[in-house]
Amino acid sequence: MKKALSLILAILMLFALMSAAFAEESGWTCTNGHDNPAGNLFCGKCGEKRKTPSSSWVCPNGHENPADNNFCSTCGAKRGAVAPAAAPAATPAPSYDWLDAFLNKDYDEAFYDIKADADSGSAEAAYYLGLCYEHGYGISQDYSRAMEAYQKAASGNNTPALTRIGALYETGHGVKQDLSKALNWYQKAANAGDTEAMIDIGLLYRDGKGVRQDYKAAMDWFTKASDAGNTYGMSNIGYLYEKGYGVKKNYTTALDWYKKASDLGDGYGTYMVGNCYYNGNGVSQNYYTAVVWYKEAAENGSGEAMNALANCYKDGTGTYKDPAEAFGWYQKAIDAGCMDALKGALDLGREDLVK
Repeated sequence: MKKALSLILAILMLFALMSAAFAEESGWTCTNGHDNPAGNLFCGKCGEKRKTPSSSWVCPNGHENPADNNFCSTCGAKRGAVAPAAAPAATPAPSYDWLDAFLNKDYDEAFYDIKADADSGSAEAAYYLGLCYEHGYGISQDYSRAMEAYQKAASGNNTPALTRIGALYETGHGVKQDLSKALNWYQKAANAGDTEAMIDIGLLYRDGKGVRQDYKAAMDWFTKASDAGNTYGMSNIGYLYEKGYGVKKNYTTALDWYKKASDLGDGYGTYMVGNCYYNGNGVSQNYYTAVVWYKEAAENGSGEAMNALANCYKDGTGTYKDPAEAFGWYQKAIDAGCMDALKGALDLGREDLVK
């Protein structure tokens, strides 16, 4: 009898403890939205079984926690939080092992390394890759691929690429010629501080290409480029003074600007100084001095100067007459992109130079 009473008391105590535990809970809601008291193991309206909490949970950072933790005891992550997305892989830094080779015109050596860095996501390498395709450096000339490379570089915030895109639209190389788009791309580059783009905009206004001819606007853009240290801008200011475009014609001022550009290494400015001596503009005419300036400009890569020097050798002006020397300089001028040299080459019967 005593054993039976003890068993009954134990059952009553267990029931009391369970009731107290249930009483402390706040109730629960089934998945159909029915509210139930804490003591129900099944929903009183739809019969859905109450879900019991799992024995543990794992935070987004991989730490295991007991079921009653709302925050990770290791890192503090909230229960149920979604793991943060992995950061994108960093773009590999370009090696630039190819830069010296490119600058030394070892294009065959540089091209594939440039392409590898461009394919890895380097905007700078993509710009140089565009130059290779545009000019045929180390690879067959391909304007369409040049445009693709420049666009890739531009998407990586490479400013010079913006200018080259504009140039391709201006010339219609690789794309349909569109001077409005050319101007738009030049302006983007100029707004980013690219002085070459400033010059290109100035030339469009000077020549009235795609815009109303406006010498004042041209002068403003050349001046902006010059103030930023662009020597070609200085030479173009000189040209406006020499021709009297938008300003009073002044050969002396023009010569000053040409010499300023030449002193800073500008080949075109040096060539224009030679022209001043050749034509006697702002200085006493002197063919011999003109040839000296032409030679210096040619050595600095001026195709116009190479052509002028060839003419001097062909005609014996300011130097001895030497058809063979003239042939060589016409060839160099053509290779440098000076198409005016074609006529001189034909005059000497060198059709092979113009093929």
